[in-house]
Amino acid sequence: MILYNPNRKADSSNFMNIVIINHYSGSEAMGMEYRHFYLAKELIKQGHQVVIVAASFTHLRGKNPHPEEPMEVYTEDGVEFLLLKTPPYYRNNLYRVKNVAAFLMKLRHYSRQIAQTYKPNVVIASSTYLLDIYPAQRIAQLSGARLVFELHDIWPLSLTELHGIKDLHPSILLLKRAEKDSYQISSSVVSILPRADLRALELGVRGKRITYVPNGVSPSAEESQLVSEAQRRIQQLKHQNIFTIVYVGGFARANALETIIEAASLLPQGVAVVLVGKGDCKGELAALAAHKNLRNVYFEEYVAKNQVQAVLREADCLYIGARKSRLYRYGISMNKLYDYMLSARPILFGINAHNNEVSDCGCGLSVEAEDVRGLAASIDKMRALTPEQRSEMGALGRDYVLKNRNYKALAQSFIKAIQ
Repeated sequence: MILYNPNRKADSSNFMNIVIINHYSGSEAMGMEYRHFYLAKELIKQGHQVVIVAASFTHLRGKNPHPEEPMEVYTEDGVEFLLLKTPPYYRNNLYRVKNVAAFLMKLRHYSRQIAQTYKPNVVIASSTYLLDIYPAQRIAQLSGARLVFELHDIWPLSLTELHGIKDLHPSILLLKRAEKDSYQISSSVVSILPRADLRALELGVRGKRITYVPNGVSPSAEESQLVSEAQRRIQQLKHQNIFTIVYVGGFARANALETIIEAASLLPQGVAVVLVGKGDCKGELAALAAHKNLRNVYFEEYVAKNQVQAVLREADCLYIGARKSRLYRYGISMNKLYDYMLSARPILFGINAHNNEVSDCGCGLSVEAEDVRGLAASIDKMRALTPEQRSEMGALGRDYVLKNRNYKALAQSFIKAIQ
C-alpha cells in the first residue's frame, strides 16, 4: 500500500514532499537506524509527505525485510519506505562493498522514477558513506527540488582515525571528494553533530547554512511485554544483591568496551557488568573476559528496540564509552546515550568529546576515555551513592532528554533546516 500521494502538489511554503535517502534507515520492527523513522512520523503528523529510500539489507538491523522486486514499497506505522534490493553481508569485507554498490546503482537507475512518483520539494542525502549525494543530486535536478546534505559521522575521517586506513587509499580519496562535494553542491546542511561548521571550514567551505539537529527519543513508542534474556540476567543478579552496570549497543572497536572489561577485573565482589548487543568485536571481547577469567562479566544477545527500555531500567547504572580520537572534536550525538537518559538510570560516561550532555545535566559521572582505573573508581563512587541518590541523578537525564531531545520538537527544527 502506497501512503504517499504522488498527485498531491505540496506548497513549498507550507507542506512539503520529502525524499530522505539513507542506506541504513530502519524502524521499530526492523531495528536501527531509527532517526528518520521517528522524524517521518512527526513530519507526517504536521502534514508533510515523506518517503525513506533505504537498502533492503543492512548490518545494523535486527530484522531485514526480503523484497521480491528490485524496488519495493514497505510501510510501517504510517511511514513509507522505498526499499532497494541489496545483497546481504556479515562483515566489513567485499560483500559490504557490493551491498553499497548495489544500492547506489539502483538509486541512480530509478532516480527518474523516484522523481516522477514522489515529486519531492526536498531531497535529503543522508547515508553515512556520502556517495549517495550524486544520485540524490540527480533526483533533485529531475524534480526541481532542493538538495540537502545530512551529516551523520565525519567520513572518511572516521575510517582513518578509528580504523587505521591510510589517507592515500583510493577509497579514502574517493570519499574525501564526496565529502567536499556534499557540502558544496547541497543548498543547506543538517548535522547530527554540533560542530559540523568546524569541519566545513577545514574543507574550505564557507557561507553554507548548517543546522544542528541531533538524534533523539520517541517516548511514546510502544514497549514489548516480553521479557528478554538480558532482562532476566540482570534481574537474577539484582536478586543476589549484585550491583549491576549495563551496556546496550553495538560491539564495535569505537565503543571501547575493552575498557569496561578491564575495569571489571579491578572491581570487588558484588559488582557485575552486563553487555547487551551484537557486533564484529563481540567474540574478541568475550575472549578477553575469558582470558582474564572474569566471572562478573556477562554477554547477552541483541534486544529489539521495544525491549531496550525494560533492560535499561533494571540496571543500577549504565556505561557508554569511546576510544580517544580527534574525531570527537566535532561532538557526538549517540542514540544509546539518549536511550540511557530516557530510562532514568545514572550514566558512567567515558568519552572525550566537544559536548558532554551527561555532565551538562548532571545525570551521571564522567571519566577520561579509555581510563580503566578511572572507570573502576567511578563505579566505586556510583556504588557508594544511595539508591535514592542514583534515582535522582537518573531523573535529571530523563527530564533533559524529554525537554531537549524529543523527536516531536526535533522535527520542528528539522523542517526549518530544510526549508
